[in-house]
Amino acid sequence: DVVYFADSMGSMYPNDVINISKEFKKNWDGPIGIHTHDNIGLAMQNTLSAIENGITWIDTTVTGMGRGPGNAKTEEMLIELKESFNKNLDITSTLILLDNHFLTMQKKYLWGKNPFYYLSGKYKIHPTYIQSMLADERFKNDDILSVIKYLKDNGGQTFNSSNLDAAKNFFEAS
Repeated sequence: DVVYFADSMGSMYPNDVINISKEFKKNWDGPIGIHTHDNIGLAMQNTLSAIENGITWIDTTVTGMGRGPGNAKTEEMLIELKESFNKNLDITSTLILLDNHFLTMQKKYLWGKNPFYYLSGKYKIHPTYIQSMLADERFKNDDILSVIKYLKDNGGQTFNSSNLDAAKNFFEAS
């Protein structure tokens, strides 16, 4: 009933969203949705570009909660919908929910943007690699950067734990 497209790697730019939206609308007259990740910091802008180009279903999460750097933030999207699209919205209850529950969870589970997720989006490396390395105390910052460099040129678009082990072993040996 709805066609969705996703920027699961968080590597799309607004022009990509506009072009994909146009292509879907050529062959589909039903509702279209978008799901964005924030690796390179464009989840919100990409979602807004989608709305401006006729996409009617959007995904957001409170505080951007989601794998890795997360998604477009519900609280910010509500502000944009209210101010830029003249929607009559009261965001007070969302902000209370954010303060009382989500900010604590965000600190505990460490989701949100960081330079490693940015690089994964920039180089189209599957974010599960970053998530795995951040959760493994054997990986120091310079190790993570080295593995990202390796994955950039060696099949990092699809997650495979063997690739992560190979990259780690390669840089430990050198």
